[in-house]
Amino acid sequence: MTDNKERGHISDKASRNVPKLESYGKREQILEGAIKVFACKGFYHARVEEIANEARIGKGTIYEYFKSKQDLFQEMFKYIHNLYLEKIMADIEKRPTFKEKIQYFLESHLRFILEHKEMAQVFLTENPPLDDDFKKWFLDLEQQKLQFLQNNVINGIKRDELKDLDPCLIARVIAGVISYFGSSIIFNGQEMAEDDLEALSAAAIDLLYGGIAR
Repeated sequence: MTDNKERGHISDKASRNVPKLESYGKREQILEGAIKVFACKGFYHARVEEIANEARIGKGTIYEYFKSKQDLFQEMFKYIHNLYLEKIMADIEKRPTFKEKIQYFLESHLRFILEHKEMAQVFLTENPPLDDDFKKWFLDLEQQKLQFLQNNVINGIKRDELKDLDPCLIARVIAGVISYFGSSIIFNGQEMAEDDLEALSAAAIDLLYGGIAR
């Protein structure tokens, strides 16, 4: 990532799985351009002109949609996470058992982190300026994910898939496992093949189910 910042090139990771810009409206076009530039340059080194060039629009157009670079960064972060959560919450319902749902959640989270690893590093290591509204949104997002897990735990207990334990505690333990593996990828710069990702997710969920006691 450091080399990319020095050369000013957009990384392959930041560009992958992105539809052609022409398929977006102006606001989404700007956000997709911002994803690429912020992931490559970081918050403080990225320039609005570069984002405009990447989005193939004039610099002034950005300010028709976003008040500042900080506003654009925050809205871009929301945009990424909303897409991520919408997909997970829709697809997870297709899994019939609690175990399959949680394994899918972990796999999807790790895929998301791998795809946006550079952006996660920017967010966690550069300490970009964040306003109070964004901080509240982020806390609400974390609570939403925890509540989502807890609801699935409650349903798993009702279906007799899980022991009748505290659903909130179980949800927090699962959330902690998911967060730990995601953080390892971010801070260790870890790459992971699809087969390895699926094997790790399966092993972690099996351990949660079986426990560590003899």
